[in-house]
Amino acid sequence: MKYFLSIVIFSTLISCDWRTPSRERFSDYCDIEIPENVEVMKDEYYDHIQDYSITYEIKLSKKECNILIKNIKNSIYFNPDVKVNEEIKPYMYKSKSANDNKAIWYRTKKGFQFQNDESRTDLYAEVDTVRLIAKFEEWYD
Repeated sequence: MKYFLSIVIFSTLISCDWRTPSRERFSDYCDIEIPENVEVMKDEYYDHIQDYSITYEIKLSKKECNILIKNIKNSIYFNPDVKVNEEIKPYMYKSKSANDNKAIWYRTKKGFQFQNDESRTDLYAEVDTVRLIAKFEEWYD
């Protein structure tokens, strides 16, 4: 009976999604506030045993896009000095905490991009201010 109960509890835990919701996750990691009522176009989580990937894509209204742009420019990671298509060098990253998380928001021809320089967790974000779409990706390898 004890063995059966352990299997039931373990199965229940596996079937539940215990991860932080994508909106919160990317707001925290990218040091921005994603507007509340955006249209979610894609919110996918793929588990690859010890690795995983998350894709979160949203459609923005013009007002929501302007809010997001303001949040990006206020982010500790925003570096207005980075030029489009410039190779991102270590000194361009800004540190957010004692963990020395290295990440950067910078302008592009279509909007803004975010990338990090972490050891095993990669983050990428793109805010297309022309098409009014934002895409956030995270993967652990």
